[in-house]
Amino acid sequence: MTPKHPLTDGTDPPAGANATTLALSLAQPEKAIHDFTAGQVDAIVDPESRAYLLRPAQESLREEVLRLRAILESTGDGITVGNRGGLIVSQNRAATRMPGYHPGEVVGRNFFGLVDAGELHQFYSAFFNVIEEFRADAVLEFH
Repeated sequence: MTPKHPLTDGTDPPAGANATTLALSLAQPEKAIHDFTAGQVDAIVDPESRAYLLRPAQESLREEVLRLRAILESTGDGITVGNRGGLIVSQNRAATRMPGYHPGEVVGRNFFGLVDAGELHQFYSAFFNVIEEFRADAVLEFH
């Protein structure tokens, strides 16, 4: 008899199916991912039945985000935060005064779309080198 998997409904998996596949199909992966990223998942159980509690990590991350936000908002320098793909995910208040843009208008846009075509290569090179940790930082000046 096949051992029952802790994430399934308690029935044996169909012949040829592994428990992880069955667990994902029962858990509705789209909803599971949403619940996980929304902080609504308390623990994860791996295929070997080891449980990993997420609440302490979520609370620690939330505290770190609040500390970082306080630091970013207390500076007079404009700071724009982007992801690895170049998408702008947030800005501090000082950065919302960028010339030519209304406050917060660039959030949700891509960095590369804001750079003049003649300077794009220089910007992309610096961005890539910092993202891939070939360099700790880069300073660029655009006109």
